[in-house]
Amino acid sequence: MKATLGLCAVFMTAIVVSACGGGGGGGSGSSSTPTPTPSAPVTASVDALQGLTISPLSLGSGISVPFSGPLDPAKTTVDVTVNGTHITGTTSFSSGNSVVTFTPTVRLPFGKSVTVVITSVDTFGRVVQTTVTFNTSAMVCADIARWSNPAVFSTALQNCVAHEGVQWLVDRSFNKSQDNSCTMSIGVVLSPACRAYMENGTMGLSDTSMVVNGHAVTWEAHIGTDGKSSITLLDTNDPTKPVPLATKVLSSDLLWTIGNPSGESISVTTAVNGVNKTELVTWDASSSSLVVTCLLNCT
Repeated sequence: MKATLGLCAVFMTAIVVSACGGGGGGGSGSSSTPTPTPSAPVTASVDALQGLTISPLSLGSGISVPFSGPLDPAKTTVDVTVNGTHITGTTSFSSGNSVVTFTPTVRLPFGKSVTVVITSVDTFGRVVQTTVTFNTSAMVCADIARWSNPAVFSTALQNCVAHEGVQWLVDRSFNKSQDNSCTMSIGVVLSPACRAYMENGTMGLSDTSMVVNGHAVTWEAHIGTDGKSSITLLDTNDPTKPVPLATKVLSSDLLWTIGNPSGESISVTTAVNGVNKTELVTWDASSSSLVVTCLLNCT
């Protein structure tokens, strides 16, 4: 009889323990990981750009827009237009993916309206979008470190033009092409890619009173991505549509140019350090080409 009572006591204890949730089983008393509470919406800080006028030279390292939180680089698009025309470039991220930087392939032009549209998602998958618009400063043609006398800004060409007799000093960094998008085609109006290099000052222009085929002409010079200097004679009878008549790739580095009534005087380096050669570039009507004649330090 005592044995029976002992079993009953054990059985009743088990029921009570089970009824109270003992034994560590699951059910409504189990714990779970709390759902993260979303932070405040991510926003952009555009005070350094919005509505301002900025020199394109100060944007050499790119257009940077900081955000209040990290973005997903894989789901981020950056669309940049200059006066409505899309431009190419690369997008990078920094500061834990909270700063977006767009670096244009070709330096931005002077005196234009720039619009940047960034679309992305934050770490919670929420869509983030911002638009910033600013202007680039006007091109300045009075720098006597580049021209022996102030050049003149041409609205039609969107570039500084050195007067006849004014020396233009070539800057091998500033006047070097940033990519190979500009190809000079003889007899064909300059492409938008080439015009972009006029508008950002890469191409240097010099006036001449020389007339070719009854048309006014202008000398152009710049440095290619290969480091070689070139001279081009442009038909600018219609300055809004300049047409290359002939081009010449120089065998030495170009140092300066001066437009004159018969052509263009240029200075180039020689094999002797510190000794530079002076040459005259002229138009040869019989061959429709440019001819280079040495004037000083020819040997």
